[in-house]
Amino acid sequence: MRYIKTKRLNLRSWKPEDVIPYLKATQDNDVVQFSPIKKTIKEAREFARLSSASVNDRGFGLFAVERRDTKEFIGIAGIRVKQFDEKKHEVDMHTMFPCIELYVMLIKKYWNQGFATEALRGVIKFTEKKTDIRDLYAFVCNRNNPALNVVDKLGMQRIDTFKHQQYVDGHSKQQFIIYKLET
Repeated sequence: MRYIKTKRLNLRSWKPEDVIPYLKATQDNDVVQFSPIKKTIKEAREFARLSSASVNDRGFGLFAVERRDTKEFIGIAGIRVKQFDEKKHEVDMHTMFPCIELYVMLIKKYWNQGFATEALRGVIKFTEKKTDIRDLYAFVCNRNNPALNVVDKLGMQRIDTFKHQQYVDGHSKQQFIIYKLET
């Protein structure tokens, strides 16, 4: 089933054949350099199952993203409930959770073509029309320039920073910026 349609993309339910390209993306060091999420095949299948279940149960979640012209799986995009995690977040951040996170991850060969921005614009429009969610957040490493450009294009406002607790003090990827968009 297709949930979100943009000029060049379909954001839809997951298909079994999406698991392998998703798995390969999570194994690509460039793709996961700012969010270490490498998965096993079992974890990738479970992620796809849980993502589909979220869409079916809640009406939103992380969709599979495909090009409309080729029907190729190119990544994932959507919104998800983000809970406080003491392994990742600073203690004084607990009051902002749970919150709804705007999220995208694309296979590397689809970077720098405007797909991330297009997918997230579709997700924002979907969120405004189909949910009662009013605030969306993004958590972006301050060194992830492509993601910083996307949140800027989306009109998200910088509201705070934090040190990601999965990185040791002083690590170049430890500093994250919190962005907010009111829908």
